[in-house]
Amino acid sequence: MINNLFEWVDYTPNQSNLADKNPSSNFTHCRIPDARLQKVQSQSIAYPVVPSNPNFTSTSTITIAIVPIDFPDLQGTYDPKIFMNQIQEETDQWNNWFTRGKSKINWVIYPDWIRANKESIEFNWIHPQSNTSQVLDNSISVGQDLIALTESKIDLKNIQDLLFIYPKNVSKIQDSVNYSRVMNTKNGGQFLGMFATSVWSYRDQESLAMWLIHENMHVFGFAGHSPAWPPIFSIAHNQAGLSRVMNVWDRMVLDWLNPGDIYCTDVESLHGESIMLVPEEREQSGPQGIMIKLSSHELLVVESHKRDEWSQSYPADFYGITLMYVDTTRDTDRSGENFGDDGKGTRFARTATYVDLHSLNHAPASNGSISDGVNYMLYQGESFDFKGVRVEFIKTGFNDIVRISKSG
Repeated sequence: MINNLFEWVDYTPNQSNLADKNPSSNFTHCRIPDARLQKVQSQSIAYPVVPSNPNFTSTSTITIAIVPIDFPDLQGTYDPKIFMNQIQEETDQWNNWFTRGKSKINWVIYPDWIRANKESIEFNWIHPQSNTSQVLDNSISVGQDLIALTESKIDLKNIQDLLFIYPKNVSKIQDSVNYSRVMNTKNGGQFLGMFATSVWSYRDQESLAMWLIHENMHVFGFAGHSPAWPPIFSIAHNQAGLSRVMNVWDRMVLDWLNPGDIYCTDVESLHGESIMLVPEEREQSGPQGIMIKLSSHELLVVESHKRDEWSQSYPADFYGITLMYVDTTRDTDRSGENFGDDGKGTRFARTATYVDLHSLNHAPASNGSISDGVNYMLYQGESFDFKGVRVEFIKTGFNDIVRISKSG
């Protein structure tokens, strides 16, 4: 859609390194610090992230064991290695690209079902924020039972995460155990990430790899969940969304960028430069975003989006440029997520929010994430002024060209 009309666009693939076609910059200039005036939660909203455990960082190698568990009333009837290998392969591919290989995993995959000595209902856990009837919080005792089963087969000495896979037709385990804490093992107290599948995970999580990656970001000390609306552009807020991408601001916070991954400048230095962008969803060398420093604690982040390798659930004609506003004086307050928060940073603060472009009238206002998502994107030929910056979408195609200049 261009100027409210459907037009043919030249989408001839071009896998050249776009770094050669763009001006260079120092991306660390845009690494604005945490400037929160009031902290409502303890995790990091800016670089550097402070991990829960010093051996569990965003740029370390961690060891994850995947352990298949079945039950007397729920027996595994298929080879679990096929499913577990898919999780491993997708996680490794994602880490290699989006973390630039800085976050690595050593895998320990137990090949056979381990039979529990209790019925599956004994491992049921219901999330405290679930709308279903409550049970006592038995997540720790469930975790200890799972550890006891695992230690009959595996030495946990060097393990940092445990992902327990139940048969996919599980029906009596409603929610997924998900926490990181010191657990009792044969080796004594040990800090472990504890994750287990459930009715919820098989119903609502298209990719267990994305769920595991998302939750481990929190263990790294990362707050995430900002921006939160629309929830279609990044797994840092919604790992079960239409895209499996990590936006460049969040990757900046986690130290997952290399020189050349973004074009960084400040508002005073703008001179109408044109930048050719790699879509966030594609593995291609070159700048995946533009960061414009507005002040010591503010950024405007410009990104290109298309249906591509890491966003196969987008509509075929999905494309556009998003503008993200980052203000590190604001914390990310998730306390309203189950009490009417719309995720837009108005009632409950968010460090980062997508700039609202409803004035461009791409679609009627909607509560649907994909239908309303187009109201946060520029199409070819459109421009928008924000806090002294004009962003113009010059041309789309296999890559998008954006011009940035001072407004007014």
